[in-house]
Amino acid sequence: MEKIYRLSIMFFLIVFFFLSCWFFFFSKNEVISAEEAKLTDADCIKCHKKETSWIETKGGKHKTAVGCLDCHKGHYPLISKKKMIPACSECHKGKPHYALKNCSRCHSNPHIPLEMDLAKGEFKAECISCHEGPGKEVAEFPSKHSFLYCNTCHIKHGFIPDCLKCHKPHLAEQTFDDCKSCHGAHKPLKVTYGMDVPNKYCIVCHPKLGEMLKSTTTKHRKLACAFCHRGQHRIIPACEACHGSPHPYVMVKGKKCINCHIDAHALVK
Repeated sequence: MEKIYRLSIMFFLIVFFFLSCWFFFFSKNEVISAEEAKLTDADCIKCHKKETSWIETKGGKHKTAVGCLDCHKGHYPLISKKKMIPACSECHKGKPHYALKNCSRCHSNPHIPLEMDLAKGEFKAECISCHEGPGKEVAEFPSKHSFLYCNTCHIKHGFIPDCLKCHKPHLAEQTFDDCKSCHGAHKPLKVTYGMDVPNKYCIVCHPKLGEMLKSTTTKHRKLACAFCHRGQHRIIPACEACHGSPHPYVMVKGKKCINCHIDAHALVK
């Protein structure tokens, strides 16, 4: 009986010892101030390493202008799961682009907001609401490009495709940069160029004029096409711009130069 009593006392002391230790070590950490209990952005990385890594490398203004807690006001279960993910319109206001519905259709990951996969779906109004310049160009200068969705070419945000993926070059040697030197992607039929554009680029589409220029013995043979047709396709200059008025009025009696000289590419003397 005495042995059982001693064992009971010993068991009680052991239990009391462990309970005391537990209370000392654990209950002390549970009692903290309200200030200490507040989350900080530094706390987020403890669990959300992937998201914080995205923000750090590709966050854009979501990295430089806001922190985690500017968007995520709290954490479940202290707030509902719906309130954990804010509406984009809480911050993004005041521009036509921000009035569009379903932001996540393009911006599927708010931690990398400018990395958009546009390979699926049809996008035009969404793009033009930000990129007004290209939108105006495709409307003002109609071409087959005007009827395409933006993501037909731009399958990712910022991606610029090579023209030669869809279009055959005028000459086999031509590159993407050569295409851009004359054709703007959003107004491809509004052909503009510099003074250094080679004659052979023009002759591909105007072979008869090229042959005429090649066979003439006049000084026009040595000129670049762009010397007369300056800066823009279909520009036809007045002869007087270079030659002045070489004949007295009485001789020509108001006729145009071309009435006698027939064609600028093969002048009749």
